[in-house]
Amino acid sequence: MPAPRGRAAVMKLDRLPAGLRDRYEREVLSKPATTNRAAREWLAAEGVRVSIAAVARHRARFLRDRERRTYLAAVEARTAELAARVGVTPEDLVAGARLRAQLAVFKQIRAAFEATHRASRITPPQELLAFAAALRTLVG
Repeated sequence: MPAPRGRAAVMKLDRLPAGLRDRYEREVLSKPATTNRAAREWLAAEGVRVSIAAVARHRARFLRDRERRTYLAAVEARTAELAARVGVTPEDLVAGARLRAQLAVFKQIRAAFEATHRASRITPPQELLAFAAALRTLVG
């Protein structure tokens, strides 16, 4: 069935109802041989009017996100495998992730204070109190 003629309604494909979106991604976008035109026609048969450009953008984002999820799952599995070999537990991995996040925050805080000192600006007491509260929250 050809796509409807005329101006397509503005619609973001990521706002499709969950069931329709899942079917669209599984039955249409997951097949490498599917063209953008065929994807648009499939959507039109479901009552969704979109432009070819919208289909192409959504498809590119879907494929990029799927590739990233696949990569991250492989990294996670390999990390767990290597950790298990040396006796590192999942709890140890979580603790390490927490420490990395805390280190990143500390680095940002340090950079902010260094920038303040380079600007020769005196830090108001309210900012120091907010900073102390943030640190207290961070280190628990």
